[in-house]
Amino acid sequence: MSATFDVDAYLAFACGAQAQRRRVEAADLAIGGALGVAAEPYPHQIAAVKRVLADTRIRHLIADEVGLGKTVQALMILNALRWQNPNHKAVILMPNRLIDQWRKECWTRGHCRVSVEGDDVAETTDPWVRLVRPESLRSGAFRLQPEKYNLLMVDEPQLIPNDVLEMVERTAPDFRQLLILSATPGLSDPARRASLMAMLEPDRAAIAYANLRDLNLFLDDVERNAAAGQGRAARMRPESIYRGFSTERRVMRATRSDWGRYLPKRQYEQLSIEPLCSERRRIETGMKWLETVAQKESRTDTWSAAQLLHRGTPSVRRFASGQSDSTGLLMKAVEYSAETPGDSRLDALLDVLTGLWAKDPAEQVIIVAGDNPTIDFLKSRLARYFEFDGEPVGIAELRREGEKSENEEADVRAMADQLSPFTTGESKLLLLGDWVQAGLNLHYFARNIVFYTTPWNSMAVDQLIGRLDRLRPNGLWQGDRGYSAGQVRIWSITQRETSEERAISGLEALKVFECPVPPLRPEDSERIDHELKSLVFSYDKGALSRLATMALNWADKGGQSCLSYLSPFTPSAAQSQYEALQSRAIPGPSLIMRRDQDTLTSASERALRRWLDFIGKSEILDVRFRSDRVDQKIKFATLWYKSKKDHFHPFQLAGVDGRNWMEGHIPYILSRQHLRQPPLMTVRTDDGEVGGRPLRFLDHGDEVHDSLVAGFISLAGEICKADQPQVAQVAFDPRHPLLETCSGKILALAIAYVDPGELAMPEFDRETLLNLVSDAPTEAQQATLSADVDQAFDWWLADQRWLRTIVCSQSYFSALELDGAKWIPLPHEIARLAFMPVTEDKDSRCARVRANSPRLSLETAQRGCRSAFASIGTAFRSENPTWLSDASEQFEQRHEVVDCENEDLISARMMMVEKWRAEGSAVQEWAREGQIAAAERRLKMARTIGAMRQKWLDEMLSRLSEMQPRNVGAMIIRPAPFADDY
Repeated sequence: MSATFDVDAYLAFACGAQAQRRRVEAADLAIGGALGVAAEPYPHQIAAVKRVLADTRIRHLIADEVGLGKTVQALMILNALRWQNPNHKAVILMPNRLIDQWRKECWTRGHCRVSVEGDDVAETTDPWVRLVRPESLRSGAFRLQPEKYNLLMVDEPQLIPNDVLEMVERTAPDFRQLLILSATPGLSDPARRASLMAMLEPDRAAIAYANLRDLNLFLDDVERNAAAGQGRAARMRPESIYRGFSTERRVMRATRSDWGRYLPKRQYEQLSIEPLCSERRRIETGMKWLETVAQKESRTDTWSAAQLLHRGTPSVRRFASGQSDSTGLLMKAVEYSAETPGDSRLDALLDVLTGLWAKDPAEQVIIVAGDNPTIDFLKSRLARYFEFDGEPVGIAELRREGEKSENEEADVRAMADQLSPFTTGESKLLLLGDWVQAGLNLHYFARNIVFYTTPWNSMAVDQLIGRLDRLRPNGLWQGDRGYSAGQVRIWSITQRETSEERAISGLEALKVFECPVPPLRPEDSERIDHELKSLVFSYDKGALSRLATMALNWADKGGQSCLSYLSPFTPSAAQSQYEALQSRAIPGPSLIMRRDQDTLTSASERALRRWLDFIGKSEILDVRFRSDRVDQKIKFATLWYKSKKDHFHPFQLAGVDGRNWMEGHIPYILSRQHLRQPPLMTVRTDDGEVGGRPLRFLDHGDEVHDSLVAGFISLAGEICKADQPQVAQVAFDPRHPLLETCSGKILALAIAYVDPGELAMPEFDRETLLNLVSDAPTEAQQATLSADVDQAFDWWLADQRWLRTIVCSQSYFSALELDGAKWIPLPHEIARLAFMPVTEDKDSRCARVRANSPRLSLETAQRGCRSAFASIGTAFRSENPTWLSDASEQFEQRHEVVDCENEDLISARMMMVEKWRAEGSAVQEWAREGQIAAAERRLKMARTIGAMRQKWLDEMLSRLSEMQPRNVGAMIIRPAPFADDY
């Protein structure tokens, strides 16, 4: 009755059950694969990612405060988009200094094949993510191509040159998806706000510009009219009004005031020291020279020069060598510095380090030295004072090779080449300049920062402290249990009765050492600079109170929407979402039982690990555990086909060559806790391996993981068909709990799933839209209309993602026992055991099919499989009595928001038609007619897409009411213990 297969039928069936539960987990609990990235997600991150993925379209600004994980959120969104659409491609524009960080994070956390424009040679496979520097756009080496890339992401736009940003702003509206990441987006600045909103709200921007309206005023009017219940808003639900009209509907900002329990506390101490006589004379004389420079209206930057004069002899000497000094004062300042040996700042620094290392010799410390001469001075001095295990203290440094240049390429090289000793723990000290800010994540290694010289700039101080004051490993576990995430200790060394002391007092009045600086309006930044200069140069004591008042008046969220009170996106809602997600069970049939201390991700990891262990024991694929050939402390596993000659390969693993081990094997890790810092991108699996082999994080979104899932689901369906049932005696480990109740009994097993995104989503009607494209007379018009078709498909994908967030995907399994002529359902927990070829014991034997199959008629076996599937259908209907009515409410809200956006799109297209109709004699008649016809075709396309989208939303709801579980496979087994000859 059963055919001969090269793979054990029961093991293939059990692997299919595990693959099915992984797929359902990806669609549901993992938010469409988003949580498959290598990070433990925090409540605000889960809420933001879900908000973006479930929105009507992806055009969002993530403006979380520094250290709250914007990059991780972006990777989660990228992972979900590619899980849903394997052809998804993204281009990410960023400042140079962030390139290396993104390259590593994309691969080690986000499973992304990445290339860097200008760095990587031509590749045989097109990367999923392209990283681009501003200079590549400026030079024309790279061109933004909305037709090639689905998503445009811009990281830290405030650090990108204005001319490059203008190029982005012109092209961004044509991208189907847009994501902007910035802790300081500048929404309080009208010009900056208009620029961002033009990218986030392209249809409304087009309407405003067509009516010669200021975009900010137009958006505010739209919002106020909605708040007053005018127009379409009069017929809409409150939440739909916010989603449809709020100026903040696509702006997200998480703050420390909301999520501080997950972050370390800042402990700040100012070390006010008495300067040496020679130091005081150097500073006083140098500042007198600066007064003469200022009076002569010299080109010298007096603000920067004042800071240099306070740093020390090496900095002043180097500075003086490049200055004209007709007064002789500057040279006297240098001479005064050399009069007396010693350095009061150094003495204070030594006291700090001695106290720290007396308590914990393992502590690592960041020292902000300010400039290269000071770095050189400290490096030579500190090595004389401290020894560990008989060796001078290890000192790493990050310096800029060109002191006066803004060479970000040099910054990147410095970070890559010089940071390693500190991150590995070889060095306990890291000396850096005050220019090192965004893109340097030091919180994995240190929790102490000493401002040997403090930048007289609030944003510089804020960014430097932000390198340590960030979400930390294990911070989620600690915060959820009410434990402290630890401290970030901050010291500033200040010499008494100096201009520096006054500058630091101004920064303290702003509380920049105690809490992050919020996004500031340009006028606020200018005012801060003005008040600090008043303190330094004029000793205006009133500046302190004015700065303190500014700090009190800062709005930490910068909210501008009069509809904020209708927003469903509150911190409490995010926390509720997070708690609900954490409390849910992972889909069955799982090979593990969830423990009380498990988070959702740790439970998922353990279940996946057990599946991989089972695959290895089953000998369907080769799974082994290894150490790096160079560094034995690095552990990982490898996955490959079985190496037996002519062994049956059940399916093709993505990107895996099965010809030999050296070419094909895949190193991977499964646990987020096993991620090394800095990220480990490769490992050495064999002697002489050049460059190593890429190390994967195996989870949802990784192409190898997803090919395992798809392959085993397909294999189970091919082997275990209900109309041609496999009937097998299956030998289990004698300790297996299934044998206690079912040994020798005949069981019918079945697996099925429900994924609304797959089962209730209508087909995308591309053909109707392509007919409109073909009607266009020119290639240019056809290309424009084809872009509209691609946009419509992206909206179809957005509605599919949204559907998966409101109606859960579910995994089903059943086991029935043959009792005489009847098939009787087994309790759920016993049924789960029937899908467990191995137990949770490490030495558990793997089940195997044995030759002595039970004698069973084909009709009885078929009836058993059909009955097992029928019991799943009964469970599906009984467990979901209210979800359809709940979904109906959600569909009505979706219709309301989609209607708003369709109306915007159609209005923008109609105005384009009117624009060309109104063109005068400056345009030839034949050209004007052609432009009118082209605009009318786009208008027709917009109306067709709008009607089509409303139609598929209606069809989705009706399909939900008819949805039934999709069967994967079924088989008949008779459990028995292994014989002694196992």
